[in-house]
Amino acid sequence: MIRVLIAFLVGIGGGAACHPEDPHCHGDVCDCRDHDVCDFECDVDGCDADCGNSTTCDGICHDDCLFRCHDSSSCYATCDAGCRTTCERVSDCDVDCGEDCEVTCRDLSQCSVRMVSGHVTCERVSGCDVQCIDGDTLVDAQDCGDGHFACGPC
Repeated sequence: MIRVLIAFLVGIGGGAACHPEDPHCHGDVCDCRDHDVCDFECDVDGCDADCGNSTTCDGICHDDCLFRCHDSSSCYATCDAGCRTTCERVSDCDVDCGEDCEVTCRDLSQCSVRMVSGHVTCERVSGCDVQCIDGDTLVDAQDCGDGHFACGPC
């Protein structure tokens, strides 16, 4: 159900291209830097993805993913459970993830996160919009203060 809802939400927000034999990914490492557009999908759990110096970064990974997006105009990250996502020095960061996620947005115009559970930290961000996936609906995350938000306890 989570993957269906995340896939639906990603479709609304622009979506990510699916590349089963992605040239940017080798095993559990995806390195997509210095390309105009970086679209990739890491098909294994525990993926280590670095995307930067691009106009657009659009990545999909599964459980326990480490996703870094930096020095780009836009970042779109989609992952399942246990993901750690960091967006730095980008205009817009858009993250969809499942349970137990940690998202850090730093030096951005807009950070938009939809997750089942986890924490979001916004540092030097103009707009931080964090929503929790509750069944088939989205609800505002709990504002824990100082740019910290939670879906679940602070």
